[in-house]
Amino acid sequence: MQVSGKVIFLGTVACLIGASVWIFSLIGKDEELASKTEWSALQNAYLKYDNQLTDRLIIIKADNKKEMYDLLGVISVDGKTRVWIMASPNSVPKLKTMPSNLKITITQNELQKIRTAVKLNAETDEFLKNAIEG
Repeated sequence: MQVSGKVIFLGTVACLIGASVWIFSLIGKDEELASKTEWSALQNAYLKYDNQLTDRLIIIKADNKKEMYDLLGVISVDGKTRVWIMASPNSVPKLKTMPSNLKITITQNELQKIRTAVKLNAETDEFLKNAIEG
């Protein structure tokens, strides 16, 4: 049985398409895994500092040992919950807050303190600018 060049070409194209789909699915899983790790960091901070509402602003800096991400804890407007914000997430969404349905306000001085302490991505910086009271 003789195989024509057209069949070989089509087989090669099908293999390349299959390999591309497989590679893109692996890349998507890596980003999904990164996102889960980031959400887990926010959840850990939320649980750890759940009842500590004395300080209006908590900044947790990444130290590559215990903390992998820069996190910000701000008391919600209702004063009952601390909202945790990831300073610069690596995966989408690029703005991560927990809980996400609560409003916060900060002062201009607090924003400056945050900017001095940690690197903010554009989305987080914009979110915090929009939260400035007044």
